[in-house]
Amino acid sequence: MGKHRTAQQDAIFIAFMERHPMIAINYLKGDKLVPMLMDIAKELQDMNRQTRLNAQRTEANTDALLALGTQISDLMQQQLKERKRLNAVMEKFVHKMETTD
Repeated sequence: MGKHRTAQQDAIFIAFMERHPMIAINYLKGDKLVPMLMDIAKELQDMNRQTRLNAQRTEANTDALLALGTQISDLMQQQLKERKRLNAVMEKFVHKMETTD
């Protein structure tokens, strides 16, 4: 893998050279070369676009998970408060029942 290139980029370069061996041996020049180079440029742009989209999705998913975690935490706190309140009510009820006997 070359400097500052990913394995996916290297795979695109290798596949390109395999499809166009005349470029690999530096045989083609000029007007014939430009359309072929536009082909690899498009592949690399498409890969970069997909990488950006994946990063955006990952960030959105992370934000959504954090929001859900906060909501769950809030619900658990509410549930805990309600349990404490109900326990206090039950204790008062039990105490009242014990004193009336």
